[in-house]
Amino acid sequence: MKISVIGDTHFGASYSLGKTDLNTQLNSRLIDFSNTFNNIIDNFIKRGVKLIVLTGDIFETRSPTSAQLNAFSKCIRRATDFGLSIVIVVGNHDQQRVISTTTVDIFNHLKLDKVIVFPEMGVHSIKDDDGSTFHLILMPYRDRRMLNATTNNDAINILKNRLNEFSSTLIGTKIVVGHFMLERTDEQENPDSFSINELVLPWNMFNVVDAVVMGHVHKHSVVLEKNPVIIYSGSMERVSFGEREHNKKTVVLDTQNITNYELIPTSVKNLIEINFDYSNVEPFKNKINDKIFNDIEDFCKTIDITNSILRIILKLKDLDMYYLNQQKIRDQIMSKNVENLTQIQVSSTSSRQLRNSEINEGSDVKIAMNTFIKTLSEPENTKIKLCKYAEEIIDEIEGK
Repeated sequence: MKISVIGDTHFGASYSLGKTDLNTQLNSRLIDFSNTFNNIIDNFIKRGVKLIVLTGDIFETRSPTSAQLNAFSKCIRRATDFGLSIVIVVGNHDQQRVISTTTVDIFNHLKLDKVIVFPEMGVHSIKDDDGSTFHLILMPYRDRRMLNATTNNDAINILKNRLNEFSSTLIGTKIVVGHFMLERTDEQENPDSFSINELVLPWNMFNVVDAVVMGHVHKHSVVLEKNPVIIYSGSMERVSFGEREHNKKTVVLDTQNITNYELIPTSVKNLIEINFDYSNVEPFKNKINDKIFNDIEDFCKTIDITNSILRIILKLKDLDMYYLNQQKIRDQIMSKNVENLTQIQVSSTSSRQLRNSEINEGSDVKIAMNTFIKTLSEPENTKIKLCKYAEEIIDEIEGK
C-alpha cells in the first residue's frame, strides 16, 4: 500500500506576506495554503495513495480563526470524499498550554470514519494490500516539561522506552511519524528550537522500526536512506522569507518496500528577495529612481518574478533618500504580474566624509573647515554659503 506524509501545514501562517482577496475577503496566503493542500491531494489520488499522515502543526496558532478551521476542514473533507484516510499527529502549535486539549481534537469528537487524531503516542495498524499488517507508530510533540522529566535526557529515555514497548508487540512493517527534531539537525531549520526544554532525539533510538518521517523541522531532507529510512518531511508551504530557498516536498512510502520511497515536489509560490546596495558608490540623487528601475529590469531578465511574492531591500546614501519614490518602485514591480510586494525596506548610510588626510591637529581652523566642506556632496553654491557661515561662526567664537 502507498501511504503519504505531508509536513507541517501551518494554516494561518504567512499572513504578513499576503493581501486581502477581494472576492472572498480572506488573506491570499490562506488561499495559497488551501490550494497547495488540494493540489497535493490530487497528486496522491493519481498515484493511488490510500492514506495521508499529517505530521502536526496543522494551524499556525493555538487559536485558529473560523476561516482557518473552515479552510483546513474543506481540504480534509475533499480528501475523504475521494476515499483517502487521514491520520493527524499533534504538533506543538496544536497544543493548548493551559488546558488538556488540542486545536484538532474536534476531528476525533466528530467520529469521522476516515479521520483520526493522535494527541498521545499510539499505534494505528492497517491491513496491507497483500493481507499482512503494517503499523504506524505516532509520536506527537512532547518536551521535557510535558513528560514531567528532570532532564532532557530523562525525557528522551521515556520516549525511547515507550517506542520500544510499542515496537516489541508489533509484527510487520513499522513506520514512525512524529513531530520532533533529530540529532545533527541545523537548529536554524526549526523555528521552535530556541526552547531549553526542546528534545533532540538520537537516530539510534529508531533502530527498532523500518522508517521514520518527522515534522517540526521545516526544511525537507533525507537523514538516512536505510536501516531505518529517516526523512524530514519539511513544512508544506514556505511560511516566511527564511524558507525562500526551501524545496518543498511530500513523502510517499510503499509499505511493501520501505526503501522504495518517493519524494514528490510540491508546487508553491516563490518568495523572492531583491537586494540592491548603493551605499558604496557616489550618490545618484535625482537619478536614484532611474537606477533602481533599470536594476529591477535587469533582475527580471534573469529571474522570473511572475506570480511570486517579493520584498525589496535597498541600502542608499542619505542624499539619495530625499529623491527616492517608493510608490513608483512599487508600481513598477506590480506591473510585472507578481502576486504581492510585501514591503520595501530602506536603510541609509551617511555620504559625508568624516575624516580627511589634509586635516590634522595643526591645521588652521578656517582652512580645515573649508577643506572639509569642499568634500561634501552638496551643490557648489551650498558649499560656498557653508564656508561663509562657518567663517563667521569661527570669528565669533574667537572674538574677532
